[in-house]
Amino acid sequence: MTGRGPRHNGRRCLECAALVLGCTAVMAIPALAERSRGIGFEVLTATESKAIKPGVAVVRYKGQIAYPMAENLAEIWSEIQGHHTQIVLDLDSAGGDLVHAEKVIAILRGMAAEVALTTVVEQGNRCLSACVLVFMQGTDRAAGGATAWMFHGACPPFSNIPSAAATRRYLSDLEAAGAAPQFLCTLQASGYLDAPGRFWASGYELFHVYEANVITRLLEPWEPAAPNALPIDQQIRSR
Repeated sequence: MTGRGPRHNGRRCLECAALVLGCTAVMAIPALAERSRGIGFEVLTATESKAIKPGVAVVRYKGQIAYPMAENLAEIWSEIQGHHTQIVLDLDSAGGDLVHAEKVIAILRGMAAEVALTTVVEQGNRCLSACVLVFMQGTDRAAGGATAWMFHGACPPFSNIPSAAATRRYLSDLEAAGAAPQFLCTLQASGYLDAPGRFWASGYELFHVYEANVITRLLEPWEPAAPNALPIDQQIRSR
């Protein structure tokens, strides 16, 4: 994640206090058939998948948190606004730019003011760096235990040395989105945000071990699938 200059935000110091987590499932996530996912957005509704209930739109995104993600999301929202009561944002991202993440967040906040917003990271996918900020905009934040998550200090473009001002901005955004103070304090106290490097965790660890309040609901580890038998050609004989 890169930061593009300091921004005074009057952020108060983080207090390392325990936080009681409320992890009650609010909304269900449609069980979608596995399909290839290219870079960029894909929008699915009940028209495209019988697994999706009417009134729900699944917006899938795979790629960097960088231009033109915010611009594309704004265009998608303009097309589906007023037609759905719930939006499920399905993420798979290696992170990106802090400034652009905040542009995406502004759009998501506008969406959340009108519809129920769920964010999800499916089993085997990742949500790294700036992606965490985007993910945390959901009221219901669901992820698999076998997902990858990564945190590091916010760095200037083309550098891996964290900027103190940009990192404070990143922490402020995480805190405002509801990340547990004691988890952020752990990242700070351990020096993980001050020096070049990456802090990795699985979805299971974030939820059960660190109690980070990044994920509010873990997805079930078992994903049932419909039988897919190969067609039998009567003209083919065994040798």
